[in-house]
Amino acid sequence: MEAHRGPPPVRGPERLRANPAQLLEALGRTLHDPGLRHALRQQARVVDCKPPFAGPEHVLAYLGRYTHRVALSNDRLLAVADGRVRFRWRDYADGDRVKVMDLEVEEFLVGGRP
Repeated sequence: MEAHRGPPPVRGPERLRANPAQLLEALGRTLHDPGLRHALRQQARVVDCKPPFAGPEHVLAYLGRYTHRVALSNDRLLAVADGRVRFRWRDYADGDRVKVMDLEVEEFLVGGRP
């Protein structure tokens, strides 16, 4: 038997992480496997729904921080005049420096901002 040359072969979950296309293919095969679907339907499920510790208002506030973020906060807007928008942005590629950008409104609205 010939010895394996090069890096060791990647097996198991690491193999799928190393190649996203293989992961998608494996998921597709799994989702369309009628035997697996039948087996999953036969298992009893328990849904754990405990009341939130701090109440529903706390849960809504928590979720709101992640689901309703704005792309550009009002404090970063400097001016909107004559069909142009000026705003501050942080250039992480340039040592995290804050810079000012001036765009036409149309370009700003279609995502011309960093």
